Amino acid sequence: MPTILIPILLLPLVLWGFFRISLANTTFEFDFDTAHATFSLMIGHFVSIARLLMAVGFGMALASKYTHSSSDVIWVCLAGAVYGLLFNVYLVCRYELYMHVRYPHNGMPGQSNYTVSRYATTLALGWSAVFLTLVGVIVAVVR
Repeated sequence: MPTILIPILLLPLVLWGFFRISLANTTFEFDFDTAHATFSLMIGHFVSIARLLMAVGFGMALASKYTHSSSDVIWVCLAGAVYGLLFNVYLVCRYELYMHVRYPHNGMPGQSNYTVSRYATTLALGWSAVFLTLVGVIVAVVR
């Protein structure tokens, strides 16, 4: 087992702890100025960015394998792609749950269920994907 796996697995946990401590202990809104479903206009951009990170991560891992790069580059690129996938799935699922609770079909708006821990998880997965994909690409290009 490569030694690079331990920092790769710890990165989102460390980021989650940092974001969890630094953010206010409250619920968060997906929508801007509490306007109904405004984040739905932006979610496509976040999904596209996550798809780009996944494509670059998987592509660089595949290219590194066939160019006989070190296995560390492959693991870093794969981890960036996997965290991008997790970010994508988590963000979409959280937004769907938020919409069902915040704006139910009976017309009475509910309280936001997007807690600080959930927000910290979203941030940790997203920034882990970005960081690991960039590091993997830079290391692969430099070597």
